[in-house]
Amino acid sequence: MPTPAHESATHNLAVILGVLMARQLPGDTWQSFAFGGAQTTDISNSGGDGIKEPDQFIHPERPDGPDCCWPNVVIETGVAETHTQLKNDMHRWFAAERPVKFVILIIIDIRQGDQSTILVELYENDPNFEPRPVRQQAVHKTREARRRDHFFLTGDLTGKQFKILWTDLFDKVPANLVGSQPDGLVMDTQDLQHWRDKILTAIRVGRRA
Repeated sequence: MPTPAHESATHNLAVILGVLMARQLPGDTWQSFAFGGAQTTDISNSGGDGIKEPDQFIHPERPDGPDCCWPNVVIETGVAETHTQLKNDMHRWFAAERPVKFVILIIIDIRQGDQSTILVELYENDPNFEPRPVRQQAVHKTREARRRDHFFLTGDLTGKQFKILWTDLFDKVPANLVGSQPDGLVMDTQDLQHWRDKILTAIRVGRRA
């Protein structure tokens, strides 16, 4: 069962991203995105049983079809899970038949007192990836993830921000955003501090439960 910290980290990040999209995207563009979580998704090409449930996902609205709800951005949060388990989840998303574009990992280590740590890692598909032929001309589809950024929410956030590029958020970047600056959705220091405080409050609530 998800802990208060797990739920807070995932839910509040999605809420903040939604608010920022409404603020930073022109006009009503932000309304063309869907958020969701705990949706069973078939990633059969990635091995195992082919079923994965992201803690949270974002995708642009698309016409009805097999890929209409496929996420571009996935959030995976771990409290009981190890860092290795979350990274395995991340690799599965990138190895899927239609790989996601961007994965956010949130690793929460709950400790005594005020010593808990919250690590955030941002991954994208390696832009230099090219499928390469292997035995009998089969195509090796394992994609390499590139870590774009990482930081501790419980550390010094002065001047810190994280960004989801428009190319990761959209299937095709709208013409009015091509070449724009900033070139993506930006969470600044104040946003990160607000998110951190929500998680730390949830950790304290969880300890009292």
